[in-house]
This record gives sequence, structure tokens and C-alpha cells, in this order.
Amino acid sequence: EGIADGDYSALATHDEHAVSKRVSVTVAGQDVSDLSIALREGSALEGQVVGLSAERLSKVSIDAFAVGGGGFAETRAGSDGRFRFEGLAPCEWEIRGAVDDGGPRASVRATVEAGGASAPVELVFEGGYTLAGRATQDGRALTGVSIYASGQDVDAGGWAETDAGGRFSIEGLEAGQYELTLREWETGLSHTETLELRGDEQVTIDVPTARIAGRVVDAGDGGPVSGVRVALERADQPGSGSSLFGMGGTSDLDGGFQIVPVTDGDYRLVATREGYATATTTVNISGGRSLDDVEIEIEASEGLSLQVSLASGGFPDEISYALVDPAGVPLS
Repeated sequence: EGIADGDYSALATHDEHAVSKRVSVTVAGQDVSDLSIALREGSALEGQVVGLSAERLSKVSIDAFAVGGGGFAETRAGSDGRFRFEGLAPCEWEIRGAVDDGGPRASVRATVEAGGASAPVELVFEGGYTLAGRATQDGRALTGVSIYASGQDVDAGGWAETDAGGRFSIEGLEAGQYELTLREWETGLSHTETLELRGDEQVTIDVPTARIAGRVVDAGDGGPVSGVRVALERADQPGSGSSLFGMGGTSDLDGGFQIVPVTDGDYRLVATREGYATATTTVNISGGRSLDDVEIEIEASEGLSLQVSLASGGFPDEISYALVDPAGVPLS
């Protein structure tokens, strides 16, 4: 109910049947009551995970994709490595498995026969290579950050989270070129580099840092303005300076400010102070090189003061007000 006019596609699912084919439906000002969706009889597919230690078997998530599209299912392996899909359509399926902690991945194709269970499959996790190492910044270990390895010329990858010493390990990788991405979601810290993997390898991901420094000056007379809050935002995340990213500085008596540490990327500096209009400027950090000569001009604003009194001469406890332009439109 409550569906707006438009063109839609619908499908139906049931535990004991295969997912139906998509049916196109158009809603145009009235209820649609003659929609018919045919469920196909589904079949079961069982399998066994092999090649992993006993403690990792229950950490394997398994997805099934119908080759050519039109079907998807998911399940998990049990503590004995066995898994089972129900209600799969009779066709060829690709079964993909991944270890939750960013370890190896595996895939196998299986044909599901109509009207019953199909031959069991083995989802074999090969040994592969191990990428291990340590993540640091300014000599300190980065704890609890996520490290992602994404194959660029191979269909392989994985992820891991660093421990208290900044150490990580990603297993089951194939030889090839990988993009390594480090992310710390709480602070917005991000770093990317590439790696050519030819065997087991130990690496150190040292996140380069830079400094953004400069002066805040009055747009009218060019003099320094102190007490200005300069917030650092990612250029593609407006408003992050006061939420996720949370980095910045305050100008001193000479108008000077400094923000550290800053990683490579495009940023927006947002300068605010009472009595002045907000000013913004964009900067780019590349190759870990610092910027020391950023100048932000901030313009004084007259503002508006109100004194409200009651007819009795007293003052109200609270008021509501709005500023409007000559056309009566409220000003933000």
C-alpha cells in the first residue's frame, strides 16, 4: 500500500521454492490487483568447506550467485564446515566463500538439478600467500584500523584489523598487484598505496603526515584576527569538520594557526568567529608535503542585536523570531 505512481519490478521468495523471475508492473493512479508471480520449485545444494583450520570453519560466510543473473542466496558454514542452500533454481551457480576476519576466499561452480538435491560440492580454500605487517604514523602504532587488500589484476583480496601493536595479517592472497587501503573510521584517517605481491611478504604501512599552517587576516585592513576556529573538512564530506573528521585549530594573537597531522588529500578549511562571516578555502596535500603559507581572509559582519521588552516594561523569558527579506522569505 501507499506506492507512488511509476514503473516497478516485483519478485517473490519462499523458503521451499526458488526465487521467482522479476515481473514488471506499472502503477498509474489505481490499485494493481491482477499481478501474477510464479514461484519455481527449488532444490537443495549441500557442500563442505575444506582447507581451513577447525577454529575458522564457523567463520566462513558463503554466497551463491546464479550464473547469468536472476538468483542469489547466502548461508554460513557450521562448525564442521558443512553448509546447505535451500530453494535454488535449477541452473548453474557460483558458490563463493570468505572468512570473516579477512582471510582467504574460495569459489566453485555447481549445477543444481530440478526436483531434488544435487551432488555435494567442495569449497576448497587454497593456502595462498600471506601479507602481514604493521601500520604506523609518526612512529606510533595505529591500533584498530582496517587494512584492505584489493586485487587490481587478480580476483583476490581480504582485510584485517590492526592489533594493539599496529600489526595485521591477511591470508590466502594470490600473486599480483594489490591496492592497500588503510582506514580509521572514527577520525577519517585514510591512506592508499599499491603493492606487487609475489609471495609471503612483510610490509610497513607508514601513513605520511603533513602540516597545514597559515594566518587568518581581516579582509578589510589585512590585520591578523585571533580566536578564529579553523576546521578541517574533507572536500568530499561537507560538514565533517564538526563531526566525523573533527580536526582543526584556533588562530593566535598573530592570526597564525596550525593543523597536524594531515594525510594526503583534498580539504576545505572553514574559518568561523563571532562577529565575522564564515570563510572557506580549499587546499591539497600531496606526497606528505606540508603547507605553511595558507592565508584566510575573514570579513567582519555587522550582525544584529535585539532588545525585546513587554508592555509592562519587563522582559520575556523566551522569544521566537525570524529574519525575512523584503519578499517575506526567511533568511537562513
